[in-house]
Amino acid sequence: MWISTEDARSDFILGAAALVFGTMVAEFVFRLPFYPSGSLAIWLLPVWVVLLMVLPPRFLGRNRGQELEAFGLGTDRAGLSNGILLVVPLVVAGYVRGLSGGDVLSAALGRLRGFSSGPSIAQTNLVNLTLGVLVLGAAAVGSVLLFGLLTTRARDAFRATEMPLLEALRTYAIGAVAVGTVLGLLIALADSSTPLWTVLLDSGSMVIVILVADRMVDTKDRTTRATILAPAITALIAFVFALGGGLFGPNLAVSLYRGAMSAALAVVLAVLLETRRGAWAIVPLVAVTVWAPTCATLPVAPFISLGC
Repeated sequence: MWISTEDARSDFILGAAALVFGTMVAEFVFRLPFYPSGSLAIWLLPVWVVLLMVLPPRFLGRNRGQELEAFGLGTDRAGLSNGILLVVPLVVAGYVRGLSGGDVLSAALGRLRGFSSGPSIAQTNLVNLTLGVLVLGAAAVGSVLLFGLLTTRARDAFRATEMPLLEALRTYAIGAVAVGTVLGLLIALADSSTPLWTVLLDSGSMVIVILVADRMVDTKDRTTRATILAPAITALIAFVFALGGGLFGPNLAVSLYRGAMSAALAVVLAVLLETRRGAWAIVPLVAVTVWAPTCATLPVAPFISLGC
């Protein structure tokens, strides 16, 4: 379905604003004296994710008379099998990082372990585990819908400066990982709480993901610069203004590091969506980045950072 430049630009701005400014509003609400605290506040997290990441793109898509095509997923689902190959490096990296803080079985929980009440699977509270599944599940669905919408809308919203899709992947994704690696290494050298090996592991796994994605792109595929860069810039801004507290916040270096890694992932997602035939590969990719306790993850409103 055709969409005008003005409508596409409006949808992109509204979707990005729901992520960036919606998080700021949520943080303000969290600090109000009458806002629930304790376990109730944690149970409300998946509700916030749905409000800020699932409903906005869903509403914007249906408002234009679109369903899955609004998120770049109105194509054949054959790309799912490619997505399985794509996530292997992140699964390995996430499991290795999980092993550093627990036993072999509990490492399989990934970020779900943060919701468990004990250090091992045997001591995991099923209620808390259910909460973790809800939070991370909502984060995965919201990320697919929101960044899918940002990519498809950027395609029509901004000036069409064309370039080969392979060139976009190799230039912007590798460039973002390189910047993130340098920042991560500097942070690791200045702060002993950030192990050097985790930075190298995260960067290495993302480079392998990019190389695998490279094999899924045809040399004849073309795209526009804005289609690839706009979602990546949105991810970077989300980390800088939410996690870093602004351009002059105390955590600026950390937020730039997380933002650069997130931007690299956003570029890979946009490239896969632009191939059309490999669009559904983003579903398992996003799901694994939500599970794996690495720094290669998209921003998730209202808490932006899943932690790594």
